[in-house]
Amino acid sequence: MQINTEITINHLLQSIKSIYFQDDGKHLYLHLPSSFLPVSSSSVIASDVDLEHQNNNNLSLLTFRGIDALSRYYNAQLYFSRCWNRPIIPFLDLNKYQPPTDPIMSCIIVINENDKYVRNIQLPSLLSQQNSNLIELIIVNNGSRSIEYLNKAFSPIRVIDSEWGCVGRAYQAGADASSAEILAFLHDDCMPTDQNWLVTLFKTIQNNGIGIISQHVIPFQLGYICDHIIPPLPHAKAYPLVITRANLELVGGWDINHFIGFEELDLSLATLDHSLDVRQIEIGFLHESGLSTILKYLVNHSGLREAFGLGAIPADVISRLHKAAMSKLSKSEVGRIITRDQLRYVLQSHPKALERVGTRNVHSAMSKLKKLYQRDGSILDRRSEMVDFDRNISITST
Repeated sequence: MQINTEITINHLLQSIKSIYFQDDGKHLYLHLPSSFLPVSSSSVIASDVDLEHQNNNNLSLLTFRGIDALSRYYNAQLYFSRCWNRPIIPFLDLNKYQPPTDPIMSCIIVINENDKYVRNIQLPSLLSQQNSNLIELIIVNNGSRSIEYLNKAFSPIRVIDSEWGCVGRAYQAGADASSAEILAFLHDDCMPTDQNWLVTLFKTIQNNGIGIISQHVIPFQLGYICDHIIPPLPHAKAYPLVITRANLELVGGWDINHFIGFEELDLSLATLDHSLDVRQIEIGFLHESGLSTILKYLVNHSGLREAFGLGAIPADVISRLHKAAMSKLSKSEVGRIITRDQLRYVLQSHPKALERVGTRNVHSAMSKLKKLYQRDGSILDRRSEMVDFDRNISITST
């Protein structure tokens, strides 16, 4: 199946404004841009789905039937899983979730904007895998939704509140509230898909000398800031990032001074500081390319949030929206100042780790960052300005 790959970002944003949901108690009606649907979408039409192309406004009307709202939403999710060849997530009634009394792993999910995806896709995926009855689930509200709304949406899963925007603080709040000895941290746009992911991670993290294991460890490049004089740094990513409670405490926990980015790089370097390894492990997973970043910095739209929660947007469209959101951030001078200062803060905090990875000239890198720091000032001394930047850079669509 194919979709129109010539869609421009402006067209995407205009199309997203056309996304519309209505549930009349018997049917879920969903308008989507026709360009979002596969050319051969009729091949995935099931008995509980009607599809009508409306060429006059370039929209397709999909009608999903079901005996109740949950079944209608599940039918929609199943349809789009078939459309985009994504993992089919079993239907799950969260009301039947029972927190284990003696969990072997605590899964801590930080929600920024993407609560619908977590509720409809991520949590069902986590709880449909083998041994999921041994997982303690904790949702951390990173200030994007009201705690009352999330408590209702995710009951009976525990939801805790954290300071708006500070992901490191949110991860640490989740760790402090958890009870298992092994902790798994996840973004709100990813999920393991391997049936045995829990057992695999559990066994691996118990090996001596391993501090962090992650499905994806990207080589962090300092790029133009330091002219590549520091080799790529191991950068574990939270989809998921797994660490024992003992090792998290050993390295000093998540650094709560990180406001935008670098919290995972900081924890990775702190792990190297203590002569522990950051390891990549191969388990099946799906990462949806920064859904929260799109909602936060590019377009804040209730229809798009719902569409993400059904898996209705194809992966290449999500990828282009994410690139547009990151481009918007990178063009902001305040954003560049924040990035440089956060990087300076990380590097000066972990000299042992930099020595361990074989840096050739960290002093030169720090000198360059120090000059930028002296010119721009410290972001840690301008927290109110940083918060204003994060709030004002987003575009709200109505």
